[in-house]
Amino acid sequence: MKLLIGLLIGFIILVYVYNYLKLRKRRQDQTDTVARYRRRYRARQQNQVSGSRLDDSNYKKYVTKYNSKTDYISKDDLFL
Repeated sequence: MKLLIGLLIGFIILVYVYNYLKLRKRRQDQTDTVARYRRRYRARQQNQVSGSRLDDSNYKKYVTKYNSKTDYISKDDLFL
């Protein structure tokens, strides 16, 4: 009976050590997806071609009703 209990405790210890080592290895191999995304995003921003419309000297930024700083203009104010 003591032999059976000893074998059972030994088996439980072996399973515990095996799972602990596997978990520790999994933590080390795990990648940080946020840091990887930030590295890729910064690299993409630095490698962009300067031919965008914001770098173009002929581009004029237009103010529309959607991106203006004024919320509302009355008709009376327009004709003064």
